[in-house]
Amino acid sequence: MTMQSYPEPTQNDVDLLVQVFDATLIACDEHDYEELLRCLQLLRAFIDFEHSSPTMAWGVYQIYRHCEALALEDDFDGAAQILEYLQRLWIEA
Repeated sequence: MTMQSYPEPTQNDVDLLVQVFDATLIACDEHDYEELLRCLQLLRAFIDFEHSSPTMAWGVYQIYRHCEALALEDDFDGAAQILEYLQRLWIEA
């Protein structure tokens, strides 16, 4: 069985992802649960379940769900810390 290669994310993809992370951080700062949900939905759309490790893809999905749960409990600071960390990982990648 040969490994099929898939295109790496472009800089435009990464830039857009970072912008969505920026929007999540603003939503957390403003305690805007509905906007945070919209942003997390966009972030989930970036998860490549087809070509990524299933463990990794579902792990990232669960992290976003955890951020959603934190915000629902009014822990926007906790959600922001996680999202800011993930954003830095993308910027450094």
